[in-house]
Amino acid sequence: MLMTNFLKDRESIRDFKRTEIGQEEIKNIKKEIKKLEEEAGSGIFEIKFFENGRDISKGFEGKAGYSGVMIESPHYISLDIREKTDDAIINGSYSLEKLISRLHEMDIATCWVTLSGVSEDVIGEVLGEENYDTEYLLAIGYAKPRNPFEKKSFSARKSIEELVFQGEIGNSVDLDTLEQRGLLDLFYYVRYAPSTKNLQPWRFLMNGNKVILLLDENNLNLTDAGIIMYYFEALASIIGIRTTWKKSDQKIEKGFKRIAEFTL
Repeated sequence: MLMTNFLKDRESIRDFKRTEIGQEEIKNIKKEIKKLEEEAGSGIFEIKFFENGRDISKGFEGKAGYSGVMIESPHYISLDIREKTDDAIINGSYSLEKLISRLHEMDIATCWVTLSGVSEDVIGEVLGEENYDTEYLLAIGYAKPRNPFEKKSFSARKSIEELVFQGEIGNSVDLDTLEQRGLLDLFYYVRYAPSTKNLQPWRFLMNGNKVILLLDENNLNLTDAGIIMYYFEALASIIGIRTTWKKSDQKIEKGFKRIAEFTL
């Protein structure tokens, strides 16, 4: 899979076939889940596979999804953050987005479903009492064929100059400088990473050989941080940069909070 193509074409599928995923593929998915949990270590989150998709979609109808319309799929995957720390939320969403890219390689479609606003009693009743505090589900299955005459939805993306700054927020980076450093394509494609309501709440601050990730204080969703950190690392590895994000101080800069830093 070419990551750049995947990011440009990545979309959440809301219409799934009723066809269930084959048992051999389910075994492979569970192996991938176990691998991701082992990579994260410390048992800070748990990813579970649910085969009873119809029961789950029925249980959450009118309560979860988009404007109360639950995304129906044959199966779901849950993300259960055991300790609601910043690191756990970031690592959990990072790992779930990594799983999405692996599912894509298997031609399996996905859609994030938030359970925020759903009572713990309802979540426990639908997913099992031990899962009462689950905050996210991933609807998974085979996508229904798209109507070729239906216009494909498009979400506008902020420009590189709106997202990447040199030295301080507001001082847009020079594109020629990025190109000379071999970073222009990385920042071009990372713009296509998904975020809550496609708000693109993240900003990148260039400071010497470091890139500092910041989140808009008005849209401070650490799930978005984990997702963008995964795709940034994946794109960086394509151009031979194989370092990882490190936790940063929590300094606030012009309405943006520092989250992590990446050494180029």
